[in-house]
Amino acid sequence: MKKRIVYIDKLKALAIFLICFIHYTMLSPSCLDNFVDMFCFAGVSIFFMVNGALLLNKNYSKSKHIKKTVNMLIVLFFWEIISLIYFAALYDRNFQNFSIKDIISYFFGCIRWELPTGHFWFVIALVSIYLLFLIIKPFYDMPGGKKTLLQIILLIVLLDFIPNDIDHIQNYMMQKNSEHIAIEFSMLDAYLPFGKYGYAFVYFAWGGLVHNCFYVENRLKDSRYRKLVRRFAVFLIFVGWIYIYVMKGLATGFYGENFTNFPNGYACCGTLLLATGVYLSFLLNENGKEIKAINIISDNTLGIYYIHCLFLAFISYRLYPLIEERGIIINFIKALIVLFLSLGTTILIKKIPLLKKLV
Repeated sequence: MKKRIVYIDKLKALAIFLICFIHYTMLSPSCLDNFVDMFCFAGVSIFFMVNGALLLNKNYSKSKHIKKTVNMLIVLFFWEIISLIYFAALYDRNFQNFSIKDIISYFFGCIRWELPTGHFWFVIALVSIYLLFLIIKPFYDMPGGKKTLLQIILLIVLLDFIPNDIDHIQNYMMQKNSEHIAIEFSMLDAYLPFGKYGYAFVYFAWGGLVHNCFYVENRLKDSRYRKLVRRFAVFLIFVGWIYIYVMKGLATGFYGENFTNFPNGYACCGTLLLATGVYLSFLLNENGKEIKAINIISDNTLGIYYIHCLFLAFISYRLYPLIEERGIIINFIKALIVLFLSLGTTILIKKIPLLKKLV
């Protein structure tokens, strides 16, 4: 039996819960609720890091990887079709006037018709990284490849993450002072070596490097070094979390109901710091006890991801108007219910031979 990596399982379970928490929120417009919600930006970032950790640090077959990538794309198209039909029925939308071109654009994420299918961006970004992986993996395994990959990460942070943060600050200053002249630094992303999802590649590659350094090479044997890294991880979580909240506040407000309305929130230095801190915190407990429930969730995260918005959309459309309570506790309960409903549905689908590969 393949040995499980305990900390990876726990990270995946946390990440999918954070995603259920951040989507269709039932939070109040308070500063506290907005602050808590910002922690959830670590969720998708951790997923990219976990993928990098698992893929970059093991042997692979090019033919199997290509087959896996093609299958992932087919499964994505399937769930986009299901979601299109489902949301059209739920929101009483008519798509008879749309052309074949519109349908194709929908499949590749270019058009959403104001339907809640934006979460598919993650899978599209993951497929793009999987395609790039065929070039990156041989390079990663070469002598000096990891050091050069780190330099590429720093380049993308310099051209994408930092300019985005500077623009948030400048936009806020323009709102306060109409005479302030802003330079749009985010235009530097035109020079990004990996295009639209360069930030996703950063998390993927960074996850691979961190896993290799602290898990594969086991550099945490020294108890004093381990203690230092633990403190550093807590520091990163603290600084990253506050950083995200401040940037989000400058972009769309520190309170109010614009919870997840944070432009380029994943290409934010604070998100990178927070995700790294959380990742290290779990990695430091790599010898922890396996928990069966966590393992089950970990094995079904992609299926949960595809399905969770179907449940959330229905609950939001039909039940939210009937529930007056808003806040962290009710949103926590909502996230748990949706997580386990999606998990149960995923497990049921896996028991059907013709459908089991769709989750």
